[in-house]
Amino acid sequence: MKTTNGSSKFNLCRHLVIRHQINIGTNVSCNMKTKNSSTSHSVINKQRREEIDRLLLNCVIHGALPYNHFNHPWYDALFENLQPGYRAPDRRTLHKRIQSQYREYINELKQLIPKDRPIAFTTDVWKSPTRDHYICLTAHLFDDEIKPVSILLSFRRLIGRKLSKNLNEYIAYELNRFGLKDCFYAGITTDNGSDIKAATELGEFGPRFLCIAHTLNLVVNHALCIWKKPNENGHPFKLYEMNVEVEVEDDLTDDFDDEIINVEQEIYLIDLNGDKQSNETNNLIASSDIDVLPTTATTDVLEDEFISDSEESDDSSVDLPSSMDQENKQLLKLLHKTHALMVRTRKLVKIMRNIGQIDQYVRNHHNGPNNGFVVDIRIRWNSTFYMLKRLIDHQIVVKSIFIHKFSDINADQRRSLANVYLDHENWDILQALHDLLAPLEFATRSLSGKHYATLALAYTTINILRNGLKPKANDSYFLVFLKKSLLSQFDLYFDVKMNKTQKELMLVASYLDPESHQQLCQEDKTAAKVLLPIFMKRELQSSVTSSTPISSISVNTIQTLTDKLKIMVGMSTNVKSLKTLTIEEELILCGRAIQSFTGDFSSFWLQYRERFSRLYRVAQRVNIIPATSVPSESIFSIAGYVARKQRTSLSSTSLRHLMVLKESHRLDALRKISRGSTY
Repeated sequence: MKTTNGSSKFNLCRHLVIRHQINIGTNVSCNMKTKNSSTSHSVINKQRREEIDRLLLNCVIHGALPYNHFNHPWYDALFENLQPGYRAPDRRTLHKRIQSQYREYINELKQLIPKDRPIAFTTDVWKSPTRDHYICLTAHLFDDEIKPVSILLSFRRLIGRKLSKNLNEYIAYELNRFGLKDCFYAGITTDNGSDIKAATELGEFGPRFLCIAHTLNLVVNHALCIWKKPNENGHPFKLYEMNVEVEVEDDLTDDFDDEIINVEQEIYLIDLNGDKQSNETNNLIASSDIDVLPTTATTDVLEDEFISDSEESDDSSVDLPSSMDQENKQLLKLLHKTHALMVRTRKLVKIMRNIGQIDQYVRNHHNGPNNGFVVDIRIRWNSTFYMLKRLIDHQIVVKSIFIHKFSDINADQRRSLANVYLDHENWDILQALHDLLAPLEFATRSLSGKHYATLALAYTTINILRNGLKPKANDSYFLVFLKKSLLSQFDLYFDVKMNKTQKELMLVASYLDPESHQQLCQEDKTAAKVLLPIFMKRELQSSVTSSTPISSISVNTIQTLTDKLKIMVGMSTNVKSLKTLTIEEELILCGRAIQSFTGDFSSFWLQYRERFSRLYRVAQRVNIIPATSVPSESIFSIAGYVARKQRTSLSSTSLRHLMVLKESHRLDALRKISRGSTY
């Protein structure tokens, strides 16, 4: 008896034996175990057994293996050979141990998480393969060495509808469960979904910050019309005033973020040099709104699939408003042309991938990519850039396809190929799109990578992009207009739609970070100096009302031999009492010190946190806030693999336990934090 998906048949065999008295291999394995047990005299040491059990449990948790993975009869032979007398625990035992370990972890986390310093959060909602909604909550704080520590607080299935009220109550419940109800809330970072925005916008969990990575993705999609046709009645074709509510669709990707992608699609690793690309990446498909044919050697590509699409219409048929100025008319025409070209380009790539003879021709070509071309996916950030880069890098191969005589493709396929021909102007537009997306791809990776993305990093990134993407003298005609469209969307999202609090805190965070401080212009530095006294006074007020006054801040200082001797004889170690700095003096001295400092954020404030105590408190509060919701997003990527189709019977409770325990290694950083106050 075999299963179609290659999963274990243990449960089925057990059911047949118990309920129907039908033995299909079960007795054989049982007899084998009985025989082995009767002849084996090996006895394993209890300590050694527990050690191996613990290692197997880690394999299940961190390797995302099924509970019954080690119950196959052939594993018995393996374990008997490696460690005579050892038998792997069954799935029920592993399940109980995971439950017990989860409870122990949560109890320890409640004790270890410090309550004496600012804590920031990220949260997001995810829909699993079983169509259940899950919500994730992560916490972020500085340790004693002023290094950021990220902890997964909770991963839980939502009961009931995904309403903002339910989301709000969930976050409040989790914070109360961990004893964080009365802590310093630095802020909470979310994506642009309307439900999660409504749940966090009232400030109960600190100021709400929109995810910069999501916002960059929205800027790209709206500015370049990669997926949707341009709207002549919207931005950038009409002007908006600063800090005025603007009705602009900003959930372009959020609806799609709810859809599930297996880890094979989630890990969209594309080798830009075409050297090494996994077969899984090569099988990536486009999003659900674009039909994709299965890859076979004789795939029939129907003509109407590629021609009758109304999106690929001639831009000359677009009726432009008479009130629109000439430059905006040219831009709108170009955006219509860009959108139609992207539709055509995706069809071309799918033809090259799906028609067997063309795909083989591409792979065998001496200038072609080793693993063919790739299609972009709407919900995968930067995938359009990867698609365009591979096309442009192997432009010679693409052009040769249109003139090569393929003997085994039919007439419909030939017509389909002819209808997606790219002329010289098309290639110029694709090159302009590629050049524009390249720095945005790098910026998104920087904000979404393993390096902790602070508000300071986000502010610097936005300014570099905004200044670097201004039209230059040697830019092509298409690149100039696309840059103007992109910059107008930058203005809309980062000037008009971003709230005042986030803009101010991003500026303050940049000023107090030595690395980003060097990138600030004089105007930004002046603006930060105006804002900082306000934040310093707020910190002073909060220290008075809290149980941790500034004077009680404990820091690790190095005592000299003379200091130790003075302490032993009862003398003061202070030779001269230092004058308390005023706010103005602290700002001036800190500005001078940070301007000449060459280290990172942690090094600077470890050195100066006693001298500039008020600014240190501000720096801790604003620089711990994550610039993106990637910490929560990355948890969902892992959950998609843990709850893959081979584990459809995994309950929501088990998934919660596994996801939290997979992040249990982060508890080591909390164990190193001293229990005394350092804030």
